[in-house]
Amino acid sequence: MSYVVLARRLRPIRFEDLIGQETAAQTLRNAVIADRVAHAFLFSGSRGVGKTSAARILTRALNCLNQENGDPCNICENCIEISQNASPDVYEIDAASNRGIDNIRELRENVNYVPARCRYKVYIIDEAHMLTLESFNALLKTLEEPPSYVKFIFATTDPHKIPQTIISRCQRYDFLRIPIKTMVDYLEKVVLNEELELSRGALEMIARNSVGGMRDALTSIDQILSFSGTSASDQKVAQILGILDSESRFAFTNALLKKNEGEALSYFYELQEYGHDTHNILADLLQTIKTTALVKSLGTSTALFQDISGDDLEIFASLSEAVSVDELQQIFNVLLELEEQMKHSAHTKICFEMAILQIASIQPLVGLPEIINGIKNLRNGGPPAETNSENATFVKAIPEESTNPPTDNSSEKHHNILSVDSRVKKQPADASVIKNILQSETKETHKRADNQDNAVNPKSETLLTEAQDQERTSYFHQNEDNSYIGERTVDPEKSMQNISMSMQGFTQTPETSGNFSQTSDTQENHGIDKKREITEIQLNYTQTEKASENQQIPRTFETNTLAPETLEKQEDYSQNHESEEKTVENESLTEMLNIAESSEKPAQEWTDFADEVKKRSSMLASFVRNAVPQILTGTQLSLAFKSGNYPSMFTEKNRSLLQEIATEWCGHAVHVSCEIALTETSKLTIVEHEQILFEQSNELKRKNAREFPQVKDILDVFTNSKISAIEL
Repeated sequence: MSYVVLARRLRPIRFEDLIGQETAAQTLRNAVIADRVAHAFLFSGSRGVGKTSAARILTRALNCLNQENGDPCNICENCIEISQNASPDVYEIDAASNRGIDNIRELRENVNYVPARCRYKVYIIDEAHMLTLESFNALLKTLEEPPSYVKFIFATTDPHKIPQTIISRCQRYDFLRIPIKTMVDYLEKVVLNEELELSRGALEMIARNSVGGMRDALTSIDQILSFSGTSASDQKVAQILGILDSESRFAFTNALLKKNEGEALSYFYELQEYGHDTHNILADLLQTIKTTALVKSLGTSTALFQDISGDDLEIFASLSEAVSVDELQQIFNVLLELEEQMKHSAHTKICFEMAILQIASIQPLVGLPEIINGIKNLRNGGPPAETNSENATFVKAIPEESTNPPTDNSSEKHHNILSVDSRVKKQPADASVIKNILQSETKETHKRADNQDNAVNPKSETLLTEAQDQERTSYFHQNEDNSYIGERTVDPEKSMQNISMSMQGFTQTPETSGNFSQTSDTQENHGIDKKREITEIQLNYTQTEKASENQQIPRTFETNTLAPETLEKQEDYSQNHESEEKTVENESLTEMLNIAESSEKPAQEWTDFADEVKKRSSMLASFVRNAVPQILTGTQLSLAFKSGNYPSMFTEKNRSLLQEIATEWCGHAVHVSCEIALTETSKLTIVEHEQILFEQSNELKRKNAREFPQVKDILDVFTNSKISAIEL
């Protein structure tokens, strides 16, 4: 006798044999016992979960001569014939090969004949979603009102492809994927009964690879035993199934989490040599990182991880100790990006290698509150604040002061701190750098005061060089249209032009240019004096440079231009200009509010009419929204515009359609016309009114943003800083 595979030999024959489908099995059994069986059923679920088996059990139970508590006896004549697919009253149809309307017509004709031997004539239609739409439509009437002796059972893996008209005529039962623990418990009984030797770890790998389908699991056991006989190790099972074994998966993940790119690449190459596909490796890695993050956040409670053994939970816990939750989230995001790249690239191995290097360069993130606390402690002379990151320190210890005279390189360090790194790797901040930033102004002032009467060192920086360095550093530039803050670098050749602007306390941007053009004559004269002072400094520097070249002596110039009085003037002017900018901003807001108060906003009736027009035509709605509001009680509607080229674009077709809409809206005949000349009026159009409301809303958001606690903390720490833009 030929060998029968386990999936067929162990097929369920009673409702209680359905593994993992207790709810559906109990419902069907009770329906048979109470004799309340519906005329049509729809069994849906993934492959190998028991849909067809449940249909056959139900068929035998309905026609069994000796029912046992709703279950078939499986020994009577009807049960045996149905089990052997020899009953003339049971039709098991494969919808994939019998999907045409002719097959359904034949079925409809056979329905009219009473059963030959059984109590019910049963039609089991497997893979029902493969039927054509015409076939479903031809079956509707028969399915809704079949003869009393006919039962229909549809089984499908894609219920969404079945028309709702069919689903509404059936009792639907959703068969769930079998849980891993339930499947492993059943497979242990199968292995024991078949006198096979497979560890529980191997059975767990089989269950995970089966994705909730018992048929796939039993087929895998047949495949493994055909290769290795009556026993197989965990490594052999993983090799046969083409999946990663637990040891290789955890070793690879451990190398990644420890940022050991060399070891991780070695494991990756080794897995590829064993024939593992990169997509399968990535899928296992995503699952492992996800479980590690959950264990890190939730702990190792077995109630939360019922599908994972206790030994694996301990391994996941040890893996989670090496990284923080933030780093696990970053690694998971990198792997998701890798999955997307591998879909569109022919070089999947190269993409995987680069992703491993990227993961190895990930550094823990530090939040803004930790940065602010660290800076505050440094300003107060205390130690840096401790961070919440678990395997990294936010700042280094402050180095001791050197005995050599310090060189003022705060500008360069400030540039390094403010530079934005778009990559995942972020360098930890240096406490000494932050301290030098905060104390650079104080040190510079003391140094200039001490050296006021002496020539500077040849290696020290001149005023012009300092100005150029300040212009090379990154500064924030506001784009008014997009409301974002970007970083830009100024060309050194334009530094002299920008020096005079910076002496006036601002950088020339589209926004500040408009403000600067509105300043008074006194401010302009003051700015010209500052420009002259800078020009004199430049000439003095140029003459000194020429003399140095002719006499071959170090380049020096008088340091009286760096006197504290000059710095105080600069600071006073910067503060004055900042207050002037705030005054201009407040005046603009006041002007906008005055316009809103003095103007007449559109009537609600006109706004409702514009909404109604928009439902019919968006083009006509733009005319109405930009037109001066009119009263709709009369028989005339004359559109008038305050600006734009709307009169010339208002065609006869537009006029006729708008006249039709206005007539329906008002309930009486309305004649629509358009004035050619532009109109001057204090009435606001709908567009103007909405723009004013939008600006008021944005101004309220900006005001709330300025009062935000973290913004206040930043301004308290960086005393010379100001808000240049607020992103909405």
